[in-house]
Amino acid sequence: MSFNDYWQAEHRRREVEAAMRQLPTQSPAAQQHFTQVLRDAVLLFPIESLAEGVQRGDLFASETSPTVNIKVIRGNDGKLFFPLFTSEAELVASFGEEQPFLLVPFPQYAQMALRANAAVIVNPKSELRALLPPDGLRALTQPPPNPQQAANPMRLVPPTRLLSYRELTTLQGWLSQQDELRQAYLFGLVQGGQPALTLGVDFATPKDKATMEALARDLHGAFGPLLLIPLDARTMTAVSHLPTAIHFDLRP
Repeated sequence: MSFNDYWQAEHRRREVEAAMRQLPTQSPAAQQHFTQVLRDAVLLFPIESLAEGVQRGDLFASETSPTVNIKVIRGNDGKLFFPLFTSEAELVASFGEEQPFLLVPFPQYAQMALRANAAVIVNPKSELRALLPPDGLRALTQPPPNPQQAANPMRLVPPTRLLSYRELTTLQGWLSQQDELRQAYLFGLVQGGQPALTLGVDFATPKDKATMEALARDLHGAFGPLLLIPLDARTMTAVSHLPTAIHFDLRP
């Protein structure tokens, strides 16, 4: 999975979380939006152990990956549930810090659950958990009603909210502590109609996925919810021409 694919997948997981927050309204529109974003999401699922050559957080592809044993949840009545998570924090809440996991596109995971006649439960420890029984999974694995309609493209927009002086100072302090960080931009990112406050970072040496995940967790602890993405040349050019983007120049 490339960096670009990785942060797009992260943004889609945020969309799933946002859609889950609307499910308690029980409105048809909220349910439809949830199923739409879920179909396109790449989510986390726990496994019993990592096969040789497979790293925690790798993308699972049934065509090329070794067979995995999913860590399932079994109810008191014997019913089988395949757990699925929108973030590592949600997975840790259910299975602990050391739990191995892989990433998987939702339709592929739904098919795996159907073969076992199991339901899928998203974020089982969350108050906003979503339960998808086999009948619901079958509907979700079918093509969407309008497959010819393109999904909303990703758009760069001004920051989705104004930051206080204290927040800007905190963010500047965090950025100044990062080795090899040349510059960063704060802006808004919209996909599927859902905006997210985003920090794009430009390192002298590209960082791997594990490093970016660690940085994102550290940033979340220091600053709060903020989408962290690496800036490739195309995105940097686009965001540098966004008049209201906030630029942090860390170069000597």
